[in-house]
Amino acid sequence: MTWNFFQHQAPASAVTHPSPLARGVGAGNSARLVRMFTAAIVAVGASAVTLLAQCAMCKSSVETTDNSAFVSALRDGIYLMLVTPYLIAAAIAVGVYLRWRKRAAQRRMTAATVKLPRPRLN
Repeated sequence: MTWNFFQHQAPASAVTHPSPLARGVGAGNSARLVRMFTAAIVAVGASAVTLLAQCAMCKSSVETTDNSAFVSALRDGIYLMLVTPYLIAAAIAVGVYLRWRKRAAQRRMTAATVKLPRPRLN
């Protein structure tokens, strides 16, 4: 018997099972994700009130202070908190890019050093 890739059928002994989602196993996971997402939204919403209060306190302390060194230090702190996440993300992106470039160079070197046998012409 010859085997043809395009006409291959599974043997009769092979038992097929429905996917986990068809059996309803994934339903619990999606409900869990919805609960976690809802909890995260509630946590962010609850902390927003505190964050706005902190912002108002900073504003009132800057308005009542005549000390320019304090205002400058506060502004520098705000810039530092603003820029830090972007610097971390940029460092991770550069690391990923350099690793990708190094692996691509290694693949090119491996491909260049592999010698394929020449076909014989009879």
